[in-house]
Amino acid sequence: MTGCFHSVYFREPNGVNFEVATDPPGFLHDEPTDELGTELKLPPFLQDRRDEVEAQLADISV
Repeated sequence: MTGCFHSVYFREPNGVNFEVATDPPGFLHDEPTDELGTELKLPPFLQDRRDEVEAQLADISV
């Protein structure tokens, strides 16, 4: 997985974190439309911790 967006993050004085992101390259940069959302995409530095990351996610399949 390569980058889907180029982003800039900033926090406003009340603590809200904002992200401003580009449209390109977008989600279709490295996977076909019919495969979008079928698996969790992780950056390379988290691949070896996949089980740990997935264990912390809420089940949204219901």
